[in-house]
Amino acid sequence: MLPPAPTCRRALQRQIYTPSDSVWISDEALNLVFQRFCAVSKTRKRYGSFVPGPLESRRRLGKRRMALQSDAAPTPAIGITALWGSFGGSLWEVDRTRWQWQPPTTRNTRTEEAPSALPKWLVEWGAAPEALPDPTTQTMSIPSTQSKAVPFKKETRSFRKALKLCSPEDMPQLCDDFNRKLTQTLSLGLHTEETLSYIIDLYFLDIRQAFSDSGQASQQCLALCQAMWDGISSNKVIRPSDLGGDTMRKFVAILSDIPMSERLQSLASNIFSTVSQTQLQEMHPSIARLVTSCVLSWQGEDAQYFDGSSLALAVQSVAEATRTVTSVENLTVSLKTSSRFGEDHQTFRQALQMAREAIVSSAESIEEAECTVTPHQRSIRALTATLGSLPPGILSAIVHQCSCHIPKHTNSTMETSAGSIQYSWLSLVVQLPNVDEKLLLETWRRFGAFLGQGPAADIILNKWISDSLFKRPALARVIFDVAASQRRHKDHSTLLYVIDGERENCWGKMRLLFRLLDKLKQHQSVYKTLLHLNKLGVRVPADIMDETLENMAIGDPLLAQKSFRLYRFMRYNGAPLRLERCPNFIFSMIDNPHISSSIIWKSLGIPLYESLPSHSLASIVSKKSGTQKPMSPATVEHFTRMATLFAHCDKRTQRVSFRNVMQCLFHLRKHNAPITADFTRAMVHAGITRKVSSDGWIAKERAEWLLELIERVEGTDVALTVHDIVVAWNQHVSERVSRRDKDRNVLGVGPID
Repeated sequence: MLPPAPTCRRALQRQIYTPSDSVWISDEALNLVFQRFCAVSKTRKRYGSFVPGPLESRRRLGKRRMALQSDAAPTPAIGITALWGSFGGSLWEVDRTRWQWQPPTTRNTRTEEAPSALPKWLVEWGAAPEALPDPTTQTMSIPSTQSKAVPFKKETRSFRKALKLCSPEDMPQLCDDFNRKLTQTLSLGLHTEETLSYIIDLYFLDIRQAFSDSGQASQQCLALCQAMWDGISSNKVIRPSDLGGDTMRKFVAILSDIPMSERLQSLASNIFSTVSQTQLQEMHPSIARLVTSCVLSWQGEDAQYFDGSSLALAVQSVAEATRTVTSVENLTVSLKTSSRFGEDHQTFRQALQMAREAIVSSAESIEEAECTVTPHQRSIRALTATLGSLPPGILSAIVHQCSCHIPKHTNSTMETSAGSIQYSWLSLVVQLPNVDEKLLLETWRRFGAFLGQGPAADIILNKWISDSLFKRPALARVIFDVAASQRRHKDHSTLLYVIDGERENCWGKMRLLFRLLDKLKQHQSVYKTLLHLNKLGVRVPADIMDETLENMAIGDPLLAQKSFRLYRFMRYNGAPLRLERCPNFIFSMIDNPHISSSIIWKSLGIPLYESLPSHSLASIVSKKSGTQKPMSPATVEHFTRMATLFAHCDKRTQRVSFRNVMQCLFHLRKHNAPITADFTRAMVHAGITRKVSSDGWIAKERAEWLLELIERVEGTDVALTVHDIVVAWNQHVSERVSRRDKDRNVLGVGPID
């Protein structure tokens, strides 16, 4: 150690008075002085530690040993020698100032010390210094460290032997005593991981063989698991996260063989929340096996006890809500005839707020009571909370593995029981907070294919509640059940109708519902939901419908057009569809000859320009229509695509196709959008090519107008080429007509060529 600074030495001298008969400084005093020195020191950064190193520890150990030896010949503090001092220095008093410090030596080489009057155990207390043992000593010390676990191992062997020999009446008490000792041993750290593996591999098998009753054997196995975990979790030396992943995997595998109960679920939840992520990576096959065992236990009778307190609380809360509602009704009647309107109005507002709170509280109590009486509902809630605490990657692996194993076990069960398990598992998966959307959709396609709209609506409501999309979730659930029972029909439309009545952002949840049904490829369910919403009087805005129609048009264009016809009667306002949000749906209507082009343009909110007054149309053609909102490049491309589809649509006449292409041109010019070469090709196809295909005459005015547009967009060379084609074709048509007329004039009447 470095010598202490002079400032520290002076502070120590001022702090402690050293008498002539003592040279010992306690650690507490040195600690206090050192802290004071560090506080008043002018040095900005000073690092100190009171943890002694190996040399300092040996020095302090030798100092304490010499202090104990100095006290071996005690002398009275006040005696006769203190008055005269003639015999004090030679007979009774020990001169401690003459002691010289010597480094401690090993027991074999140290010199003989003077005999002490203290007991031998006190003199030798801590006197053995730390020395590096030789190899022979080190090899001999190994059995001594392992021998600490020998008594417990002997006790475990005696427990196994006693379990086989004792009577059935004494087995539970024997197991309880062993569990108590095991918990104590594990909590003190007197164990190794091999001991745990030894117990896991042999003891559970011995317990199942010893008890003839399988239920009692399962209870004792669960009690042994609980004792092991209590000892491991209370150990301050080795934490559960320090154990190997293989040991924890075996431990969870033992739990999966025990029948499911609330006590077992609580133990599993504690284990999963305590172990490390590395352990979870190795444990996830056993966790999946445990979860599968829990899910398969839902096909039997619910073993949970009936809790009457929750039902009584629900009845009491409903009565309180009824009382507050009656009070509001009475105040409403008295408010009409009251002369003190201001005071009564304030009282009415307070009563209304109390009634609202009482109704919400009663709904929560009803939901809790329903959770108690519904089979396995409490187990589903507990398992959802347990799996929700796992990391997303491990959770996805567990859900995927369980989804593959559950159908294998439910194929041999009854159809009703299998459907209940599939519904419960799907309801659990959708409520998990960290589940991947792709895995959720895969699970739904596997287990939700045989579900009706009623159970599917319940599952969707559970998902929205778990995602915290409701302000009053319990009230929404109760009203949904009541509305479904009154209508005798539970489906998606009833759910949206209830949400709309409760002012819980119906349109936002409608968008979420339609997106989910589209990802599940259930477009027919979307149409049925729209049909029932129309009967219930629920309106749909355009910003939801254009996205829904676009998704439906990709998979089923005819069903999308059918839904659009229905939407025309349930539109919320006059807002048109947005072409950039539903281009494929608009393109599908162009190919359908049963949908007139006027309906297409009306759905987009675009007027028919040919029906406008001549001066308005002239301003559009001359690009003097004023300031308009500019189009995005994507929208320009969509209108070009519409013109191409109209031009090539053989199901519409050439005249109708060309008029719709002109409609696209007028709309682009109105917004000062650029005309591309693809657009001019569409116009050439609709105005020239289709005339050629039908052996028709190309009007001169139309040809000149098209050639002018082509020259501006594609250049003079292309325009000249088209002009030559038009001239040649019209000449061909003229010659053909002349030959036809000449063939018909058999008598040769008329002008002679």
